[in-house]
Amino acid sequence: MRDLGSALDLRKTPRTELSFSSPKTYSSSNSTFQIAVGKIDVDSYDDLLLSGRPTVNAYLSLADGSLQHASQSLLANWQVAIADMNLDGKGDALLTDTDSGSVTISLGNGDGSFRSTVFVPVGKAPQGVASTDLNGDGKPDLLAVEQSAAELYVYLGKGDGTVTFAQKQLTASGGFPLWISTGDVNGDGWPDVVVANLSTANLSLFFGKGDGTLHPPKQIPTISGPCDVEIGDLDLDGRLDLAVNGEGTDHAVGVHLADGEGGFRPMVRYSFQDGSGQGIAISDLNADGWPDLVAVSAFSSPARVYLGAGSGAFLPERTFNGA
Repeated sequence: MRDLGSALDLRKTPRTELSFSSPKTYSSSNSTFQIAVGKIDVDSYDDLLLSGRPTVNAYLSLADGSLQHASQSLLANWQVAIADMNLDGKGDALLTDTDSGSVTISLGNGDGSFRSTVFVPVGKAPQGVASTDLNGDGKPDLLAVEQSAAELYVYLGKGDGTVTFAQKQLTASGGFPLWISTGDVNGDGWPDVVVANLSTANLSLFFGKGDGTLHPPKQIPTISGPCDVEIGDLDLDGRLDLAVNGEGTDHAVGVHLADGEGGFRPMVRYSFQDGSGQGIAISDLNADGWPDLVAVSAFSSPARVYLGAGSGAFLPERTFNGA
């Protein structure tokens, strides 16, 4: 039984103030599409892995909060993720490449460089990639979506950096899937998978079976043109909720709060004024105990921040220029 007292202890008065110090800019060798955050080297700080053409860029976090560029020659033209696929304590790179129709697993050396690339076939146009332990064996598994056929691929990890095919399922007919997030949405102890479908204005929710495979998806209507979906407990009730950003005509981020039965309440929209939505992240930016939302656009510079107002609600957008 969930400890309601512990949850209530987290419920502080929401704060409305937020400021940032002057940004520090780090150059990239190419145009960047997506950033993955995770541990690449063996210290306790989160690092960055950036996808783009012609190569991926890695930036290692230092103790003073700055970043150090780590040169390497990995190729990826869409999305990236970080996971310890061979269980050696060093972050490995998961990269999608529409040119080769594959996801590559590149094992990390612990210093920002990578080796031993394994090519995993994922149709013609792989997009989103993620990793989680679907079957509880302690070994990270691989998930990827293929855009042209609107399919989700599941590969089970062997714990040595290689994987074996387990399942392929349709996400949504004509869905153009872009993004994958994982979490135990229905509270049964097994990871579930949520996919953002750009062309159908919905999310595909796959409940995990616990054996490394997934049930057929349930479709969740959401904002138009969803590009990114993130999972987190937005109202601190112990159940996982969804936050969605997209490039459609809604010009809004969407919040789906859990209904306690493995589904979600009607979506709440939070509008933005300019640009086209792309990525979204969940974080408590002002340390008031309530999750906030950070939404970014592919075509305009301001980042949009929606401060948590308590109980899963959010204040109107505030914009911050990063450069």
